Formats: sequence, structure tokens, C-alpha cells
Amino acid sequence: DREKSIKNNMYILPHMKDELKGKTVIVIDDSTVRGNNSKHTRNLLYDEAKVKKAYLVNFTPPIGIIPNDNIPRGCEYGVDMPPTDDFIARNRSIEEISEKIGMPVTYISSEGMLKAYKSLGIKSKNLCTFCIGGEKPF
Repeated sequence: DREKSIKNNMYILPHMKDELKGKTVIVIDDSTVRGNNSKHTRNLLYDEAKVKKAYLVNFTPPIGIIPNDNIPRGCEYGVDMPPTDDFIARNRSIEEISEKIGMPVTYISSEGMLKAYKSLGIKSKNLCTFCIGGEKPF
């Protein structure tokens, strides 16, 4: 999927370079897991499109954290994110994540995410939130 994401970014950017040059942009992503795609997007925006400023907004809380129960998070249910993975959020503050990616990063809170799903009629008991610090679903 990384190659597909890069190809999509490479396709969109040449057509928007002139429109983005010198502007402040907000990149909205579903999640930031390891940060590789975010770093690549940052480089495209600053180096290719010459934006003035870019912000990254995630509509998933930090993935792979180690919460108060000291259990390293990841996905044990089919997504390629084992608890030992190199998650960008692991043991880093939002400021450190922003520095590592090279642009300011913002995450929705777990409560905010669950509230958004609830407004769509999706019950939190039907969601697995283990990778973002929640309880194991089984």
C-alpha cells in the first residue's frame, strides 16, 4: 500500500504544484503508524510544491502507544502492526513526533474518535481500540 500511496501523491502533486506554492496546507490522514508516508508527503509538499507551511491531522489517536497498563500496543487481529513494530508514537510526545516527521502533527483524542463514530450510529463496543490504548476486545 505504501507504493500505491506514493504513486497517488506523485500523481496529485504535479497537477497542484502551482496552486500550493507559498500556501499553508493541512494534510488529513486516517492514521500515522510508522511515519514513512507522512515524511514522504512532507518532503513532496516542501521540496516539490514549495508550500509555506504544512500540518498533519490524524483522525485516529496515536497508534502503538504503551499506556498505563504497560502493555505495548499493536494489532494482534490481522493488521500488519505487531506490538513490537517501530510505531512513530511509541514513547514520543506529540512535539517529538512532529519533529521526526518534519511538520506539526495533531491527533484526534480517543474520546473524540468514539464520539464521531457514535454520531454515525456505531457503538464503541463494536470497535477494537487496542492499538490506540484500549482494552483487548476478546
